[in-house]
Amino acid sequence: MAATVAVWVFLVVVGYFTVRVRIGLVSDGTKYYHIWDMVPRYATAFALSYIFVLPFTCWTTAHRAIAFIQYWTAFEAEMQSLLEANVSLAGLRRSAWWFTALAVGLPVCLQATALAVLPDESTWSMPVLLHSLIFMTLGTAFWLLCCQTFARVATFQAARLPSDFKRMGMTGLRAHRRIWHGMARTLDLMAASWGRTQMLLLAISFVAITCISFVVVHIIVVKGWSSQATWLGFVWVFSAAGICTICNGAHIASTGVTVISITGAWFSPYMRG
Repeated sequence: MAATVAVWVFLVVVGYFTVRVRIGLVSDGTKYYHIWDMVPRYATAFALSYIFVLPFTCWTTAHRAIAFIQYWTAFEAEMQSLLEANVSLAGLRRSAWWFTALAVGLPVCLQATALAVLPDESTWSMPVLLHSLIFMTLGTAFWLLCCQTFARVATFQAARLPSDFKRMGMTGLRAHRRIWHGMARTLDLMAASWGRTQMLLLAISFVAITCISFVVVHIIVVKGWSSQATWLGFVWVFSAAGICTICNGAHIASTGVTVISITGAWFSPYMRG
């Protein structure tokens, strides 16, 4: 905990001076600044504001995230015992490694090229800027991975229900009913532990897309296509991909809920009987 607080204080200090320096360049009351000079600087200030609210968005829900992981571990073991079969999650570990590599490697590449392309970038502000990108990518990747896992388990459980009903009768249906309740609890814990973070990531990505679109159009109209416009274009795609990934993850999880609901509806008369 002490190390976490120390890192957070360090990021707050660096983030504060980064925002102060960038806004200070366009806050001189004796000069007139065009809006395209002000937009990227205030956008940076908004994008880094998440650091100051990390205790609210992440720390206050840490116990829920721990409860989610612990419950999922216990629930997976219980489900395997009830169904007398191992849950098929082939390739999940490989996907987790790929997501982690992309979530860390892509921000590092973007910030490394930013030093050479953007005129206002400085080395001392790299830790907080790099943290902001990795925070977005890791948060998005973990959310997608959880949603995919939930959907795969839901599909696996629904596919086994007819055969388990034939093999085990009402005992099989009662086992699946316990699994349905467990899946509902799992989804509730996942939303409670990651809901605030995903809302914050969506807000930051939306502001980034809006501001980058404005700045890139200005650069192209005034200066023509340049390396700076290319870099900002990559960041625009990066932010848009984050929004699409978060929404796609929620859609995947919703599909898993739908599969469970439809399958359960077919067999609900037997449960009442």
